[in-house]
Parts: sequence; C-alpha cells; structure tokens
Amino acid sequence: VCSSDLITVMIFLTALTFLICQSVPLEPVPVIVGEVCCANMIGAATLIGAPPNLMMATTLNYGFYRVFLNMAPVVFASAAVFMIVYYAQHRLSFVASGSGRHAFALHQPQQVPVHGWNRLAFLRKVDLTTILFFMGLFILVGALEQVGVFKALAQRLLRVQSPLTLILATLWLSAIVSALVDNIPMALALAYLIKRLGAMSPEFPSGMLVWAALVGLTLGGNMTPVGASPNLIAYGLMEKRNIHVGWRRWAVLTWPASLSALVAASFFLWVKYRIAWY
Repeated sequence: VCSSDLITVMIFLTALTFLICQSVPLEPVPVIVGEVCCANMIGAATLIGAPPNLMMATTLNYGFYRVFLNMAPVVFASAAVFMIVYYAQHRLSFVASGSGRHAFALHQPQQVPVHGWNRLAFLRKVDLTTILFFMGLFILVGALEQVGVFKALAQRLLRVQSPLTLILATLWLSAIVSALVDNIPMALALAYLIKRLGAMSPEFPSGMLVWAALVGLTLGGNMTPVGASPNLIAYGLMEKRNIHVGWRRWAVLTWPASLSALVAASFFLWVKYRIAWY
C-alpha cells in the first residue's frame, strides 16, 4: 500500500475479500471497511502511497524521504491505535459463522466469458457525475488561489500566538472537513494555504502544519464513505453486490476507532513539535 495506488489496491482487495468471506464465511462489511481504513492510513506513510500526500508534497516541493521520515512514525502509531480499537469493537464480526465447506485455496477457478468490447456500453459505466464533481472542486480551489483568498487566510492565521494551537486545530479541522468532502481537493487547498503562510513567515513551523493536515485528512477520510477515493470504490463495489452499508453504519463502524486515532495523533504531533522534528 505504501508504494502503490490505493484505488487499484482496493479494487483488487475488495473483490478478493468477497470471495474469502463467502468461503469462511464472514460478514464482509466490517472486514472491507477495516481494510479501506487501514489502506488509507498506511498508504499515508509515503509520498506516493496516498493521493493527498502526492498532491500536497508536489505543490510544496517536498521529497519522498522527507515525507516518509515525518509521516511514517505518526501514521503507523495512529494506525496501531485505530486497529486495536476497531478490532475490540468488531471482534465478534471477525468470527466465522460456520466452518465453510471448502477452503478458499482449493476453489476451482471459474471461466469468465469474454465478449466483444462495446464502446457505448463502456462509456455509460463511466461515473461522469463524480468526474465533474472533482473537476469543479479543483477549478474552485484554483480560483480561490488566484483571487487571493488563501493569502488573506494566511495573514489571519499568522495572528495566532500559539503555533501548537494552530497545529492541533489544523489536524482536527482537516479531519472534520475531509469526512464531508473528498480529501484530495482539500489537500490541494491546504497546500496553497500553507505555502502562502510559509512565504509570509519563514520562521513559522509550517512543516508541522503539513504533517498535521495530512494526518487529519487521512484519519478524517476514514469516517464517511465519501471521505477518500478508496472508500468510494469499496462502497460502490459493495452496492453492486446488493450490500447496502449507508452513511450511518459506516460511521458506527469507523468513528470510535477514528476518533481514538485522532487523539493519539494529537499526542504524537505534540511530541514532534516539542522536539522540533519537522
């Protein structure tokens, strides 16, 4: 996950999980949601492991080593807290309801029929609504940068007397916003804002805001089906199999563990700031 595209990973892993859960058997929803969340968190350890990291790092000219050195410890520790709480909350869901008549490894592969490629049918399956939504968000972010909104916000943020307060506020606000809006355009918006802030006040620890924003976007993105692109992929694949999760169930599955991870991340970022590791 740290070195591959999260969307590709979830397309493969979700399909594989369905097959395993049918063979064991297990309820697939808690397993798949847990996999998505863990993939999002562990992927955030590197520059190329998560789209928000790539978006923000390229905008700010951060290299692979710098991202890994600063993100990996916080992400791994927060992910450990998340997995402990998630397992404690849903441990009964991970117990097979039956012995299963066949082992997964012994299943015979099914023959998949190959049909001619219908271009029109293929285009109809393209989710144009989602594509246009993301296009609109990126256009909006670019427009806000051009008209000086991020510059004005940066000037206001510089008035905050306590950098630590601003760092923790960035973490939690990023998490809240990314739970409602996909974290990729939010990463671009925050990158512009932090870039302006660093240009206005080079002595300000803007690097800490980068790590706080990325951790917040990652953990907050786990909290709803639309918080991150891999969530949407896994959610859509479950819907196609007539497994209706809904926002409420997703929140029940993820919020306790996500909030616990955010509390842990707040402590780890406090430590990073105190020892000037940014």
